[in-house]
Amino acid sequence: MSGGVENLYAHDCEFFGTDRVIRIKTARGRGGYVRNCWFKNISADSIEREAIRINMMYTGGTRMPAPEVNPGTPVIENLYYENIRCDYSKRNIIQIVGIPEMPVKNVTLKNINLRGRTGIAISDAKNITLDNLSISNEKGSLAEISYCDSITVNNIEIISTDENEIPFIINDAGNSSIENVKYTLKGELVKITGDSENIIIDMSIPDNKIRKE
Repeated sequence: MSGGVENLYAHDCEFFGTDRVIRIKTARGRGGYVRNCWFKNISADSIEREAIRINMMYTGGTRMPAPEVNPGTPVIENLYYENIRCDYSKRNIIQIVGIPEMPVKNVTLKNINLRGRTGIAISDAKNITLDNLSISNEKGSLAEISYCDSITVNNIEIISTDENEIPFIINDAGNSSIENVKYTLKGELVKITGDSENIIIDMSIPDNKIRKE
């Protein structure tokens, strides 16, 4: 994206055999913006890559060091996803990749039902809400949250996940919460690492299922 897209409403769509269900991509140097977009009542069967992907490092490169914000810095903000379903994604079910100098901001995902090979990955993002999710992944952690601020996970049902991994990994994140988790897993559920602070875990996950490093 090198121009700008805003005030977009996509709804009541069905996808069959596509690469992804909903993808937004840009990169440093492109400038422009994607903001104020709504995606509602969208479904897919088995797809080749991520179900939902927001990627601000589309052309690759390294996360650090973060350059100064300039006219070539892209902006992605104010996105709303509701009633999204995917039978199976061969990569991440949700992937949000921001950049440290301009995180992805203000994204809500509500009433999301996704199955896939790998789970949720969120990095360099702020004010992200995951509300009423039903999730299944085969490999790796259910959700990895890194370099983020103000991430809210509420009312999430773990249908199945990789039992060899801790479902929730929080690294270098702050002011975030995980609440109302439904699960049948027996081991640890949350690992908090790095410079993480003000992380709220409600009583649906007891203290003996939380590891802090």
